[in-house]
Amino acid sequence: MSEKITPEKTVSLALIEHTSRPLAYLIIAILAFFFVREPIFDLLRDAQKVKVGSFEVELRARVNQANVGDEFRALQSLDDEQLQLFLIVGKERSDKVPVIYEGEEAIEENFSKLRELGLLEYTKLANGRLRWRATEQGKKLHDAIRSELFSSLRSNPSP
Repeated sequence: MSEKITPEKTVSLALIEHTSRPLAYLIIAILAFFFVREPIFDLLRDAQKVKVGSFEVELRARVNQANVGDEFRALQSLDDEQLQLFLIVGKERSDKVPVIYEGEEAIEENFSKLRELGLLEYTKLANGRLRWRATEQGKKLHDAIRSELFSSLRSNPSP
């Protein structure tokens, strides 16, 4: 005994047949969105960090162009004080104008580490002060970092 198929049943069966798969996909997508919503919003909120990534790429390119890639990689071995000292005293300067810097990071141990990496040369004077000058490689590296930083700061609008 077969059941008679009415036009209403035909429409219902067609709707179930043709909408069940898209409806299931929609439900899965909505559920997945609730599970990944926070990471997506975090990514969008931190979109400013994407610009920082391009700074690093451009800096590495500038460093390689200046042929100081080894020295740049060696910066990873510096602690914060040593890196700050290099950024302060590593600039190319005229020998005619003495620079006196007595910040807390300007200690012989930090100068010694920078000399070990080939970035600075220094001598200890009779009065206990240190006199330094950046090596050619140190000057090139400092200039690459400074130039890229300045360029990045000037080209990116404030948030």
